[in-house]
Amino acid sequence: MDKQTFTPVTFGYLRREAKWLHLYCTVCGHDREFDVSQPPFAHMTDSTVVPTLGQSMVCSNCGTKGKVWSVPEFHGALPETRKRWRQLRD
Repeated sequence: MDKQTFTPVTFGYLRREAKWLHLYCTVCGHDREFDVSQPPFAHMTDSTVVPTLGQSMVCSNCGTKGKVWSVPEFHGALPETRKRWRQLRD
């Protein structure tokens, strides 16, 4: 069976194609979306890889470090993503 490989999403791609980044804490379920052109992500270089963020992010609700998923939001998918994650949490 062939392994499927993916090219990691970078901030440059995200700024051009999606603009929003959704963060979700896998411990407490806290979630929040960010415009990647605004703080705290505005300083990220275009070559910064988005999936690596979750390893260093700290949840502002429970304080857990390294358990945050970072998911780009494309073409208005944010409401559906939130709905799915909240169903998993509840």
